[in-house]
Amino acid sequence: MIKKILMNNEDVFYWSKGDFHTNSGMIKEKDILKKNLVKTNLGKEFFVLDARFIDKMQRIKRAPQAILEKDIASILVNISLENDSNVLEAGSGSGKLTAFLAKAAARFTAMKSEKTLWTLQQRTLMIWK
Repeated sequence: MIKKILMNNEDVFYWSKGDFHTNSGMIKEKDILKKNLVKTNLGKEFFVLDARFIDKMQRIKRAPQAILEKDIASILVNISLENDSNVLEAGSGSGKLTAFLAKAAARFTAMKSEKTLWTLQQRTLMIWK
């Protein structure tokens, strides 16, 4: 699961745990967790940002029919989803729409009949927990 984003003028990296190694040098995990601006052992500076929900969603493994964020936005607008809504999703696919619906709804239930995509959906949902 992505926890932080490290970026400078040239690169963007996604960090989960442990010391961070790149061609620009190494950054200790303790520095990434405590600071907003870090330097590698070679002197290269990186900004450290917390990974947001959308950052995590953009990094999930896409199944052949994964829905795009622009389509998810259209669905959320057209169903008038409120923060006190109850949602039942049938056929939750790779889990990308599922994650957005679960984040926005007060109560959420997804139903799935195929076992083939179940593992992918579980991985997707673990990304944003």
